[in-house]
Amino acid sequence: MRVWKLTGKLLKHRPWTIISQLIFLTGLVTLKPTTDYIVSQIFDKLEGVSQLQLGLWSLVIILPVLFFIRFLCNIFELLFWELYWQSQTILLRMNMMKGILKKPGAKAIPNSPGEAISRFRGDVFEVILFSKVLAYRIPFLIYLGISLTYMSQISWKLTLIVFLPISLSLVVAGKKNSACLRLGDYRPAV
Repeated sequence: MRVWKLTGKLLKHRPWTIISQLIFLTGLVTLKPTTDYIVSQIFDKLEGVSQLQLGLWSLVIILPVLFFIRFLCNIFELLFWELYWQSQTILLRMNMMKGILKKPGAKAIPNSPGEAISRFRGDVFEVILFSKVLAYRIPFLIYLGISLTYMSQISWKLTLIVFLPISLSLVVAGKKNSACLRLGDYRPAV
């Protein structure tokens, strides 16, 4: 089975675990710039140029509350990640074992014991980690949007000066990587 298809099936198996992870990770990721904004508003309030209608002590009280909420988001995200990890690991290993037991004798078992261990440990780990990496793109895109919005409110010119070279280097690196992969296809196997 292809990795993309397997990853899609894994994400659909117990969607509430990955959705809960995404909710708490989104909270964790979005509360970081919110905390930074509150700190900047505290300093602006001390200078007398704050745009918020809240008082200084209200902002000071909000800060530990935000830290506590971030702590809770971190704990629950890790809890749901462990639940997702263990349930998907058990599911994959059970399905692999069923596949082995359906086949006759030696045909089901890989050529070496090391390969069998790699399939049951390493391959399962990599597939589940790949599904996590795919799912975690959403909160980090939200974080990118919040950060770019906040930076552009400060100075849109500086935001472009910072963001465009990074974007350009990522595009060039992606093109070079795909060119290297195509070159590897043309090389004869050794």
